[in-house]
Amino acid sequence: MPRLLDGSEGGPLPDALDRLRGQAVVARLRVRSARRLDASARRCLTTFEDEFRLRAATPVVERVGVLGVTLTFADADRRTVLGCDRTSPGRAGPWCARSAGRLRSGRLSDPRVDILCRDRSGHAVGFGWIAPDPATRWLGVDTGSGLEIDSVGGSLPVRIATLDVDGATSSASFAVTEYDEDGEEVRRYRLEAPVAG
Repeated sequence: MPRLLDGSEGGPLPDALDRLRGQAVVARLRVRSARRLDASARRCLTTFEDEFRLRAATPVVERVGVLGVTLTFADADRRTVLGCDRTSPGRAGPWCARSAGRLRSGRLSDPRVDILCRDRSGHAVGFGWIAPDPATRWLGVDTGSGLEIDSVGGSLPVRIATLDVDGATSSASFAVTEYDEDGEEVRRYRLEAPVAG
């Protein structure tokens, strides 16, 4: 079974997804206001301050997954979703990529894929946002070594990672299964997307 980037086993598997026991790891999710972020997370936010208006009360979603750590938040006008990606396991590791995507009627028009980050072996890691179906409670993302389970909640898209990166076409492919609160499959798909331009 895969472990999270920081070496931990992840959170408890939801009872509704018990059939995935032994195959899946639950990503760690934490939501904090911008004013309560640690120094590493604040460094991410400061890279956006010249371009976007941010509030101290803005909720910031931090996910620690198998392949990376992500931050996701919105600007003060909630017209743009912003985020940073990291593939180093330490809390003070550098952010290797950042993304900004325009929201139209509260929805992201494309996944804002980036492939700038590298894992410890030097392989490219692709990151992208998923806007799940309204009925979806959890995302299952194929990491190549198992399934990562990510909780869905709130109005922000979920930032996920993949090793299925094609440098020749500057694109990434994400294998995703969405589950509802009863653990039933809502939909299964492969998102193939070019790097955001």
